[in-house]
Amino acid sequence: MDEKLYATDKAYDERCLAILAEPREGVVCTVGLGSAPHSVPTWYLFENDRFLISTHSRSRRARNILENAIGRVLVVHSGGWISGTGAARLLFGKEFEALHNRVLERYLTEEGREKFVKAAAFPDDCILEILAEKKSSWSKMSIAANIQKAGFSFEESANWFVPLAH
Repeated sequence: MDEKLYATDKAYDERCLAILAEPREGVVCTVGLGSAPHSVPTWYLFENDRFLISTHSRSRRARNILENAIGRVLVVHSGGWISGTGAARLLFGKEFEALHNRVLERYLTEEGREKFVKAAAFPDDCILEILAEKKSSWSKMSIAANIQKAGFSFEESANWFVPLAH
């Protein structure tokens, strides 16, 4: 196994694409001009090298994109993490409507979508689109390769780490 510790700025491999196709929580990160980084959990849709996130135009993440059109999404999974960073913009109108429904379909049942939209304090009115121009990923398998290169067994390394809370 000759996997690099970090895969960067290449197309996502099949493993990453399969993970991004699953309904998982991501973390969207934005920074406005003169403000601190803003990171919040989010639902997303990934397609055509774009992370698509339904939000409200008055949210901090949307306001940050209007000031500084760069964003990042980080998706943590049991085997590591995947991130994409790049140009960002807000989509409104018909683009919003079509994509908003697709994002909700990934995470909510039909009944849930109907009731969730009614229960939202600030209903989403735009899509935050982040183009994954810089791609990074890391997997536990890369640690395994490095452990084996150093002359240790992967099984032996299981005793090296403190179990994480879930």
